[in-house]
Amino acid sequence: MFSCALQGAVTEWAFVKGRGGALSTDNQAPSETSWDVEIYVDTGAVGAANAVSISGESINGSLAFELDGTEWIYDEEFQTEGAMDAKFPNNTSYTITLSGGTLGTLTQTVNVGVKAFPDVPYFTGSVYSDLQDFDPTVGFDFVFATPSGNADLTIIEIEANDDSPFEADVAASQTTISMPANALAEGQLYVGYADHVNVVPVSGAGGFGVDGNVGHTVYSRFDVDTTSSGSIIVCILIADLVERNFAQGKRLRHQSIVDASKA
Repeated sequence: MFSCALQGAVTEWAFVKGRGGALSTDNQAPSETSWDVEIYVDTGAVGAANAVSISGESINGSLAFELDGTEWIYDEEFQTEGAMDAKFPNNTSYTITLSGGTLGTLTQTVNVGVKAFPDVPYFTGSVYSDLQDFDPTVGFDFVFATPSGNADLTIIEIEANDDSPFEADVAASQTTISMPANALAEGQLYVGYADHVNVVPVSGAGGFGVDGNVGHTVYSRFDVDTTSSGSIIVCILIADLVERNFAQGKRLRHQSIVDASKA
């Protein structure tokens, strides 16, 4: 993707505040039960940085990122929105510092402005029920309730085993995302995420050299069952799948915010 892969360069970065819940019925938004912050910087090459951290007036000292491949990630989940906002308040400037590798020291300032969470996404009609006994050999339309004016994007992502066999996004003014036949396999249990996203571009001039994003995302988890079984065993497996894939799913969804905002 980048000819300077051995040297490295910041290719993308984002600061994302998220909240959401789990769908359990048709035509109704779920209660919010999850709150999280993820901040990440992709340096494009191993060794481009030896450390990345974030600081700000609400942070005591600085917080260290963890390295995953070429991506440096800070990820934290909270029990309440108040706890999230106490540590990472809105209307606050933060400084992300990259250091120690081939890129030297780079410092990026990011202002997280007013809180701009869209509505909690939910499906209309019988979409949720249809996904509980789903035939993947036919095409399918995910139909949403229209979100508030804060939403810029609507994203659908279906995941299993650290893979994302289907992902699509549309402008939030649209209320349908279509999935083609055979995008999913028969006999599988999947976890899906529907997101309404507010994205604010942030200039990278004088910092990382590439523009990033501040995102506020509201997501609804849902399960997709292509096993043609409604037993309690399947329900238990789905619950376990949600738990195991939650962190990976959040990462993939936040990545999709960056990708979609470039479209």
